[in-house]
Amino acid sequence: MNIEKQRENYISCINKGNIDALANLYSSGAIRKAPGEKDAIGESEVREHYKNWLETFTEAQIGDKMIFKKDNVLVCVWAWKAKHTKDFMDVPASDKDVGLVAATIMWFDADNKICREHTYADPYTLLIQLGVVEDNGRPVPEIPESYELIVGSSDNKGVENKHHLRRYNQLLVDKNLEPWLDYMTDDVEWDDQMVPGLAVGKEHSASDFAMLSEAFPDAKINMQNMWAIDGYVIHQGIFTATHKGPLKGIPASNNVVNVDNMDIAYFDENGKISKGWTFGNTLDMGAQMGM
Repeated sequence: MNIEKQRENYISCINKGNIDALANLYSSGAIRKAPGEKDAIGESEVREHYKNWLETFTEAQIGDKMIFKKDNVLVCVWAWKAKHTKDFMDVPASDKDVGLVAATIMWFDADNKICREHTYADPYTLLIQLGVVEDNGRPVPEIPESYELIVGSSDNKGVENKHHLRRYNQLLVDKNLEPWLDYMTDDVEWDDQMVPGLAVGKEHSASDFAMLSEAFPDAKINMQNMWAIDGYVIHQGIFTATHKGPLKGIPASNNVVNVDNMDIAYFDENGKISKGWTFGNTLDMGAQMGM
């Protein structure tokens, strides 16, 4: 059985609410991580996590939009929706429909068991949908019926694109705007799941650059994992900075933040980013800024 089939089994278990079969997909020493959440270590803790989640959000439906495969790793971009039927983050059960688009990295062992999982989902989206927070947010997504599988192999283009993304990140933290923008096409599209909608064009990117530079003047990016797959580069890293300026109405706290995000960037034939995605946890960052 290949690892894509195991992912399909995972999706089926979620949709059927089969906790026992879901837990059996994980190795005995599996680790599940998610920004802002306590690690689940071992099959029993992973099982308990999913049990609580599926009891809190019933009638769950989940489907993959894209799957990237490299060796024993799958990077999955997925859509999920469900009904809120149990207290969630002190919000009483509402029976409202909620959902989001998120991403998960799964590592598999020699027996094709999931030995490590790192999921990036934004609970702030759910709080907006539940009406707890007055803010613009993402709608409940439609669930895809199929996914695009992108399989990676080692080649010179992948090496070049990984270099481009490292340079792109360094220019950001160095606050070097013009060469940073040069790494994008004029009509670049960036789909950050922690903001209300798609950002299109360099002008929007330049505005975000200015906001981040003011809010986090000493920013660093610790690149932890990077995969180049058929024009795409997937980057998992920690953004570390001191919150010294306003950020979307939040005054400077002078707190140090460590933000765990995942980015996917697609490079065209000229080595420029034409589209990208970001996944993370808004509440985790907000809590570190003292919200």
